[in-house]
Amino acid sequence: MPTSTAATGSAPTTALEDNVGGSTPIYTFSSGLVQISGLAGLVGGNGLGELSLGLKAASGFAWSPISCFGILKVVQAFVAGSIANDTWRDVLGLRTGVVDDALGFGFWTSIDKPTASGTPKSSVRSAMQQRGARLAEERVGICLDVPDGGFLEDKLTGWHSLVKHDRLLRYTLAGTSAFEDEKSIQVHSFIPDDTAHDYHLVDWVLIAASMVKASEAIVLFKMGSNYLWWSNMLGSACCLTFAVILQALNLGRDTHRNLQNTADFLIGDLPSYQRIGSLNRKIILAQPVSVRKSRLWRGAWAAGVIANSVGVGITFYVLVKELEGSIDLVYVWMGFQILWVLLRTFVYHIIPDSTGPLNINLTSQKLESIPESLQARVLRLLLAASLVQTKGHVRVYEAYLEDIQSVSSPQQLIGLLHQAKWNVTNVLRLDQQDLPGLTIEAIVGEHILRTFAWITCAKIDNAEIYDAVAALFRKSNGEQYLVPGVRVMACKPRKPVAPDPEAAVPSFDSRGTVNKEKIGYWVYWFPLHMDRWLEVTCGPFSALGSMRGQRILTSVELDEALGAGTLSIGLRGTADLSLALEASRACSHVLLGTVKGLRVSGL
Repeated sequence: MPTSTAATGSAPTTALEDNVGGSTPIYTFSSGLVQISGLAGLVGGNGLGELSLGLKAASGFAWSPISCFGILKVVQAFVAGSIANDTWRDVLGLRTGVVDDALGFGFWTSIDKPTASGTPKSSVRSAMQQRGARLAEERVGICLDVPDGGFLEDKLTGWHSLVKHDRLLRYTLAGTSAFEDEKSIQVHSFIPDDTAHDYHLVDWVLIAASMVKASEAIVLFKMGSNYLWWSNMLGSACCLTFAVILQALNLGRDTHRNLQNTADFLIGDLPSYQRIGSLNRKIILAQPVSVRKSRLWRGAWAAGVIANSVGVGITFYVLVKELEGSIDLVYVWMGFQILWVLLRTFVYHIIPDSTGPLNINLTSQKLESIPESLQARVLRLLLAASLVQTKGHVRVYEAYLEDIQSVSSPQQLIGLLHQAKWNVTNVLRLDQQDLPGLTIEAIVGEHILRTFAWITCAKIDNAEIYDAVAALFRKSNGEQYLVPGVRVMACKPRKPVAPDPEAAVPSFDSRGTVNKEKIGYWVYWFPLHMDRWLEVTCGPFSALGSMRGQRILTSVELDEALGAGTLSIGLRGTADLSLALEASRACSHVLLGTVKGLRVSGL
């Protein structure tokens, strides 16, 4: 008669205990494999990240998930690669040295269009805004995609500000030098070299070799496995499939045959209102963009995340819940994982680097010597570097909406200089009767003047450039003049205050500060003949077209007005104003001299 469990007080035995004579269940050990796998993620070190992120080509991608040991590290790399927005990758804590090596790191800046209210739409998410200041400090250059058509037909929507270079760009930079002399602008152009070995056959062989993973599924299936044989194959099969697709479409590694997209780069510590920028600056045109930045690679990483997460989840669920019925099967499974780790480590060391075989060939010429189309692309880079400064400016971006800011075409800037007959008018000849017919046609802000001073290494005080400006004037008779001047952001109280001459206190706010209790507006001063000044007051930032707040002052009158301290600016008199004017004149002549020798058509 069978004895009941309750009567004997003994627990029922499992099938596995029967198989091993009632010994301690093997799952006491096997359930700890999750922790073992986490520790095994350290095996291979950076090798796992390089295999997963394509630094070892598509063949390495196929091998990366072959073992469950280290799979968490592989999935993390896949997640990082699948995120198209670099800043979100940083926000989520997925940035590592290997990720930056594979994909670089930068943040997208859009060319915003003002809304109906006059405020530009922001393309930067809240998480990006929180890190914006730090990222701006780390900026090491900018990148513009090369358009398909000519520069006049471009439809650029923005640019990438670089923080970390990827491996391909770093190899290129290693073969370039800074400008040979301070006054010449050296332009490096990338030249493809089809003689480099592309390892195409090697990659195919290694991709095919990764199919050895199928032997594990076959063995486990024949041993009676219900789950492990297929759950282990999910991730590997997915990555193998995408590796074949990438290789077939010539997206497996960075070779001259595979590199199709290019971009232009301006590398260096870019200038801003806080600093003039570094002397180590480089311009690289037609730099290839790594195949790893293609949508297909991102799709492969995204699919790898899903397939491997599902596969490893099922695998460890089966192990922990003791769903397999054979202890030998579990031991065999673990033996295969150890074998795959060893094979993966071996393969990592024999796969050629995805970028290493690429021969970097560059030409180096002065800006005046390169073809017209390339000159336009260099100007586009410089204009983008200028517009970068307005995005994080303490004076706010809206204040610069009337300034020349066209990155998509240098034509706007060149057209302005052409209208001024390629001359800078240091002193405008103007009388009181000329004011009604005087208009401002275009404005060149300090951000453009600063950029050209930086790229030419002009010895101009950056603090004085803060208030520099140049404006294209049109008189009633049709004559046009490009006149350097001084522009400040004056302030007035947000709420009207009753005037009290006895309580009035002069206010001189230093450059680079913002008084949030007041409303800012532009005030311009331009030098006139006979020691006079033209003052233009805007409300708040509009100066183009017919001027409404203009008047002519003598130097004495202007000195008294500045000394009164009613504008809340740092200029205390015409002596300070003259320093800013000299910087404005110097920058304007640098701008004119740099652009004048270029051969840009379509005027």
